[in-house]
Amino acid sequence: MTTATYSCQVAWTSLLAGVFVISTSKLNGTDVIGSDFIGSVFEDITNDVKSIGIRRGRDNVLSAMDQGSCTMLLVDENGHYNPENAASPLAGNLVPMRPVKITGTLSGTEYPLFYGYISRIEFDPEARESLIEAVDLFEWLGTFCPVIAEVNDKTVGYIIGLILDSLYYTVPSMRSLSSAGSVVPAWSADGTATGLELIEQLLTIDLGAFYISAGGVATYKDRNQFYCNTSTAVDLPDTMTGSIRTSVEVDSIINGQAVTRTGGVTQTAANEASQRRYGIRYGSPITSDYIESDGVAAILANWLVAYKGVPKSPAREITLINRDDTALALALDIDLTDLVNLSETRGSTAMKGRVQGITHEISEGMTIHQTAYIVEKVSLSAFTLDLSELDGTDIIGF
Repeated sequence: MTTATYSCQVAWTSLLAGVFVISTSKLNGTDVIGSDFIGSVFEDITNDVKSIGIRRGRDNVLSAMDQGSCTMLLVDENGHYNPENAASPLAGNLVPMRPVKITGTLSGTEYPLFYGYISRIEFDPEARESLIEAVDLFEWLGTFCPVIAEVNDKTVGYIIGLILDSLYYTVPSMRSLSSAGSVVPAWSADGTATGLELIEQLLTIDLGAFYISAGGVATYKDRNQFYCNTSTAVDLPDTMTGSIRTSVEVDSIINGQAVTRTGGVTQTAANEASQRRYGIRYGSPITSDYIESDGVAAILANWLVAYKGVPKSPAREITLINRDDTALALALDIDLTDLVNLSETRGSTAMKGRVQGITHEISEGMTIHQTAYIVEKVSLSAFTLDLSELDGTDIIGF
């Protein structure tokens, strides 16, 4: 069985030069949150790690992306990672929000698997083990309520950049933000909503995606990148995957939608073909200050019923095990929103989908690496001149 080498590192240093530290750094100061925490020293703890569990993305494709999390179980014979052990070399530094990064290396190529911050450390003297739990940047975004002056006629990508600026996540290599997306006529933050809440409000009318990559990069993809880019996909045949469960559910269908620009006239859209086939199923009404005009509200309503008028429940429990170099390389490399071609011969499954959720389980002395995916079927493409059919399912984005 093919194996990779893994690296688990933590920056234990209590105060890191140039790094933003809650309750220590000054707002509007020079400290930043960013790539490898400039000035930090990472300690390799790989030799103590027995197993790793990583979960990123979302279980339900109808919900927002969840906070990424990582769990490491460590051998701890002498309380090295015991927060109450004053004799530990790490005494005073076994505290939350220290940076963590996990990578896997195969055939000389290093792949990021997780980048985040310690949320919990627990020592078990009977088992002689310690548990380290970590979370990604969503933890910072979910607790910090920024105050940002009003900007006008800016794209969603630009505004997400402002939110990250307010959190001092400013290192360019740790941000990948589309410059496109919806144009918001007027936007500001008054300190009553968290950064994560502000981003989710924007995505409600934008239909793009925001997530933290395996390497800790804050990533925003506009709706066309997220839904309509179907050019390149990785093949995952049943000769490589361990299992696959496909499904279809009525809850995924929306064929009627009302959208209102605050102060404007409610715009409604209906997918009549879907309603005749599946019954009338309205989505939750959307009302927002961020919608540019009643015309844009109408386009949003029509886009939603075009995309969600057909059931698209995900394929689940698609597993890759490190049976050979090809499977392990894919397990290390595939990230959220990547496209995959799924196929299996027993049930004649053949579908293209977009990865919405990922879990890694690395165990047995870091020799077994099992990866599982949640994949949403791609059933909507951008309208392409000379290729798309009139009256077909391809759409022109808004």
